[in-house]
Amino acid sequence: DSAVEEAVQILNEVQRTRRDLQRSAQVAGTDWTVEIYGTGDEYLRGASFADLSLPEREQEIRRQRRHVNVILSELRALTPEEFEIACTSILKLIDCRDPVTSPLRDDGGIDFYGRLQLTGRLGRKFPYGGLDGKVGVWLIGQAKRYKESNPVQTAAVRELVGSVELARTRGAIHEWEGLELSPFDAIVQLFFTTGVFTSGAEKLLQKSGIVSMNGNQLSVFLSDCGVGIDANNDLFDSQQFRLGLGLGKF
Repeated sequence: DSAVEEAVQILNEVQRTRRDLQRSAQVAGTDWTVEIYGTGDEYLRGASFADLSLPEREQEIRRQRRHVNVILSELRALTPEEFEIACTSILKLIDCRDPVTSPLRDDGGIDFYGRLQLTGRLGRKFPYGGLDGKVGVWLIGQAKRYKESNPVQTAAVRELVGSVELARTRGAIHEWEGLELSPFDAIVQLFFTTGVFTSGAEKLLQKSGIVSMNGNQLSVFLSDCGVGIDANNDLFDSQQFRLGLGLGKF
């Protein structure tokens, strides 16, 4: 009896741990490798298992996430300039209007930017004009194509914050084409990297409200969007991946 009780306690702890890990991954936008399932959460399976009981969109995402690792490898194989273009294309994927990539050698601390209009995004349509048509958010970001062994430091985060503030107050020497910030414009700062962030950088990002994505998070996002994945056979195509990120042919 004691052995059964101990086994039940261990099972409950494993189930609780797996649920917590999956919830944390969903919140962070990362992937997970295994998950529990069943009426009593008594079974374990791979996270890309073809569960036909799930909604069609969830089934599609699970299939696409099989390619997360190869997508990450593709991102890390890009040049720094290509990665900045790729980050600009990510803004297009969320319907950002005419995003721009700054010149590689003279970016003033801002690598990519664009404006996201909220027209039609407030849960109610205003066909003849409304508040949603007057509201927009600037998305301004920094891109670092780093290896995992070279994490992003807090200094890089501070540089982005300072550059955006100078752009807002028009105190910067550099000018960014199309980036016309008013004093009270809504701005979301972004920091994307193919690598990871130091613990200090992560803490600063969280406290400052900057939206960040590391290599795994970017790869998960791109796989969920189906970039480079053939919808007919669920195979990854490197050429289509580059085209999907605005990089053209090799």
